[in-house]
Amino acid sequence: TFREDTFEIEGSNGNYNGKSEIKYSVLHKIYETREFLYIYINFNQAYIVDKKTISDEALLRELLVSKMGNKKYIYKIKWIFSLHNTVKFA
Repeated sequence: TFREDTFEIEGSNGNYNGKSEIKYSVLHKIYETREFLYIYINFNQAYIVDKKTISDEALLRELLVSKMGNKKYIYKIKWIFSLHNTVKFA
């Protein structure tokens, strides 16, 4: 759930059920691809949001850019896969 100053993530994996509310001001970066948002809370940890679950992408993008700025919100990046199946951003 995305709000004016925070967003809420809820998830479970069988052993853990949890919910977190996070301020945009503490985020590292947000990368957007055609299908997903990658919301990085630090350099190597991200929440992945399937854009199919977002009702108004343009409105959410406007909110996130206003909170993160253009240097921290990267729109429609391309994926490059290395030989070790790690993901790198172009």
